[in-house]
Amino acid sequence: MDTSDITLDRDSKYPVYRQLADALRERITAGQVKTNEPLADEGELSRQFSMNRLTLRKALKILQDEGLIYKIWGQGVFVGHRVEEVAAPKSEWKIRMVAISCVESLERSHAVEIAKAAAEALHAQRVEAFRISYLSSRGEKQHLDQNEKALSGAILYPMNESEGFRRNIGHLQLVGIPVVLVGNVIRDMEVDTVASGDDEGAAEAVRHFVRGGHRRIAFVCHNRYSVHHGLREAGYARAVAEAGLRELIVEPGAGGKSPGLIASGYEATRNLFGGRNPPSAILALNDTLAIGIHRALSELKVRVP
Repeated sequence: MDTSDITLDRDSKYPVYRQLADALRERITAGQVKTNEPLADEGELSRQFSMNRLTLRKALKILQDEGLIYKIWGQGVFVGHRVEEVAAPKSEWKIRMVAISCVESLERSHAVEIAKAAAEALHAQRVEAFRISYLSSRGEKQHLDQNEKALSGAILYPMNESEGFRRNIGHLQLVGIPVVLVGNVIRDMEVDTVASGDDEGAAEAVRHFVRGGHRRIAFVCHNRYSVHHGLREAGYARAVAEAGLRELIVEPGAGGKSPGLIASGYEATRNLFGGRNPPSAILALNDTLAIGIHRALSELKVRVP
């Protein structure tokens, strides 16, 4: 599909991903692309419209929900309705099993969704998958050890870069089991990794605030131990500098005992609005901090758009 004539109004209050969805919908319904033909490549669309993949996929999700496009794992996005294949009975499946390991907690509830999506993709390829839910690297190790002989691969969501998770990954590699990490990057380890664009995502959030006229933008964080944190803070700092603004980074409990995530968000917000020059916008490190931030703003009678 030729998308060279599509233009997006970034000054409009109407989200750019919805503008793109509307433009693509118009071309699809006009018959510019035949059913089952591929849509424009995600990478090309992302570059053409200077849009990160997460925002682009919001546009594609709208069209997918409307039944105008469909995705095939590993092949791309196509126009029309997908004709589902009839799966062979499990007795005919190749004997392959992949472990999918993730932490189940409020802070990383998205990890559970990632695990579900991975299991569905494996199932479509007629590969057995089993979920491992853990609260520590020791719990993950116990499950991996019990099923090691049956494994032909592992998809792991490490909670952090601690030595325990590094040992689990290293052991699987040592015994010849392929490993792919999702979510968190483990630095200094040679392992295939699929991670989100933390840096650019945070930068784009700040740019969105700037386009909305905000000039004092705070970044509320918690315990600077994860790669996610470092990348998101770097993205925040880069975009703030681009706009010629000053950084306003708040980390409750830094240097001492830190409260929980929700309490940290609450405490940071109360402190920010206790001064004479509160921010007009707040970027939270994660959703759980945002819960505490929202609670504090509600108490302070600050309207959240």
